[in-house]
Amino acid sequence: MREDIQLYNQALDHAKQGQWQESETLLLQAIQLNSQEAEYYSLLAVSLLGLGLISRAIAYLRMAYKLNPSDPLLQHHILLLILGGSDTPLHFDIPPNTDSYVPTRPKPFTPSFGAEALPDQGISDIP
Repeated sequence: MREDIQLYNQALDHAKQGQWQESETLLLQAIQLNSQEAEYYSLLAVSLLGLGLISRAIAYLRMAYKLNPSDPLLQHHILLLILGGSDTPLHFDIPPNTDSYVPTRPKPFTPSFGAEALPDQGISDIP
C-alpha cells in the first residue's frame, strides 16, 4: 500500500479518537507525498477544526473543494466554507462530536484518482 494512504488511514484513526494534533501531523505528511487527494485536505480541515483553528480549516476546505467538490467530508462542512468568507460570526461547537465529523470508510482506504478540479470562481481568495 502506498505510504500516503497509510498515513491517511493512521490520521483517520487518530481523528476518530479526537487526537487532532496527531491527525494533523500525519495528514501534512500524506499531502507532501500526494497533494492531489481531496480527502486528505478535508480530513486535515476537520482536524484543524478540532484544534479550534477555523481560518486554517477553511483554507484546507477550499483546497479540497478545488480537487473534488463532491468529497463527502467536504460536503458535511460546506456551510462552514460558504459562511467562512462572510462577515457573519461563525458559532460552532468545537471540537464536535467525532462520529459526525469523521468518515467511517473501511480500511484500507484508496483515494480517488484522476479527479478533475473545477474552477472555484474566486472561492479560494482567502480574505
